[in-house]
Amino acid sequence: MKVFLFSFLMVSACFHSQFLESYPEDQVSYTGGDTAFYKDFHQILKDQNISPCENKEEMYELKLVVYEDATVKIVKEQNAEKLERNKCTYEIIKKVLPEMTGWNPAIYQDKKMPAVAEFPIYLNDLFDKFPNGYAASKYIKQPEFPGGLQKFRNKFTGAIRIPNLDHTNGEFTLRIAFEVNEQGQMENVRLLDKTGYDRFDASIIKGIQYMKYKWQPGSLHGIPIKTTLKVPIHFTFH
Repeated sequence: MKVFLFSFLMVSACFHSQFLESYPEDQVSYTGGDTAFYKDFHQILKDQNISPCENKEEMYELKLVVYEDATVKIVKEQNAEKLERNKCTYEIIKKVLPEMTGWNPAIYQDKKMPAVAEFPIYLNDLFDKFPNGYAASKYIKQPEFPGGLQKFRNKFTGAIRIPNLDHTNGEFTLRIAFEVNEQGQMENVRLLDKTGYDRFDASIIKGIQYMKYKWQPGSLHGIPIKTTLKVPIHFTFH
């Protein structure tokens, strides 16, 4: 019998051990995906007869690390005020997670690795009115850049300073990832693809960090949330 463990030892958001910041696109952190995660969460609420929070608008952005042995640890919330606002939801999460047994370690280069998984928890969706096939992602409004995504691409390509690269021609597409926080600011910029030219890769990251434009943040039921975006950018060299 496989035993699944849960630890309440909080993981610092800045921990230094090697881990993946997100799951590979063809893998899921929970068997059956987000739909199964929320279904199991809902069932545990019922089985344990857990009462809803008094504040129906509480929403906690659960972020945790799934380790190689299928144990999980919550990533420590850095915003104490946000944690206090959603304290009831957070305490319920701590009751429910130890009962959830569907965790899958990430596989990267044929090796199990710790990886970050994220689940927005809007508890009011998960009690009596829980709909079949529910996943929070179905109710999330994505962030919007003023003028649209193409405007962002144009602003981005104008912001980067491309270094001289020998023997470089042709065209390729890179995917960049970043988070848009609750205030509409970009954070945690990273490349999902590498070019093999370190100076070029660094110039892309620096270009995005240089951009000070604000987004309209994503939201769940009208509540601003931190959202991860993955944006393809096309380059042509002659």
